[in-house]
Amino acid sequence: HQKSFHYIISFWKKMSMTTLTTTALNAKKAAAEALEEEAVTKRLTDWLKENVTSELLDSFSDPSLSEEINFMRQMEGIKEQITQVFGEMDDSYLDLIVEEFYNETFEVKQ
Repeated sequence: HQKSFHYIISFWKKMSMTTLTTTALNAKKAAAEALEEEAVTKRLTDWLKENVTSELLDSFSDPSLSEEINFMRQMEGIKEQITQVFGEMDDSYLDLIVEEFYNETFEVKQ
């Protein structure tokens, strides 16, 4: 019985160390991904500030359409521009960044 107990304890220690190592590696990976996302967000925001103007937004708009439809056209136009420059991105992430930028930059001015 004691030999079995030692095998169980040895196995448990190995599993615990494996779990700790995996957890530490996952934490490092998550931290690296967060830093990378932060850097991408900064690059996107900087690009938006430099390139998205009222004139660009107007180029995506049609005066015969409603304000809501034009807003959606503007968001899609900005996202297409970003995709041309930066490549494909997660659509939800892109929606968040573009709408946040728009609200901070253009909502106040209107």
